[in-house]
Amino acid sequence: MSRTRDYRKAGEELYCIMIEKRKDGESVKLDMSGVEAIPSLMLNPCVGRYIDEYGLDELRRNLSFANILKSQALRFKDYIQHYKPLSVM
Repeated sequence: MSRTRDYRKAGEELYCIMIEKRKDGESVKLDMSGVEAIPSLMLNPCVGRYIDEYGLDELRRNLSFANILKSQALRFKDYIQHYKPLSVM
């Protein structure tokens, strides 16, 4: 499996986890230990899709991080600030 496909699949799997947690009234806390890269190929099917379906405020309420590096936090912040919903693209 190509790396591109791996990132996309990981994003889709994380999205499914986020939806299941949301249905159960729980939030998601991602442990970023050992995470080296956060490519858009992973963020689009996860974070982007979540924003499209539930909104940015809902994402902020239901997603948090542990052991996140400043560079990773900036990556998420940059992604969210520049994200354009699919309906706008």
